[in-house]
Amino acid sequence: FEGIAHEWTRRGSATSLTARFLEKARLSSAAVLLEEVTERRLTLPPSWAPLVIEEAQRGDAVAMAIIQWGAAELAGLAVG
Repeated sequence: FEGIAHEWTRRGSATSLTARFLEKARLSSAAVLLEEVTERRLTLPPSWAPLVIEEAQRGDAVAMAIIQWGAAELAGLAVG
């Protein structure tokens, strides 16, 4: 979600996750998605996580960074 917000505010790179999440949520724009989530009218379900993996496999830099962050956090838990 943060990657989509950064793209929309032009503080980050473009990401294919925006289109994928909009499609899943059946929304028309990133602005609407951001509003729906921040106003708690929409919760991003864990079942959408495979979208991030799919887009990372397709080379989306934002999606790859999310996967790398998750892996580092998991590794940190394992190490302690």
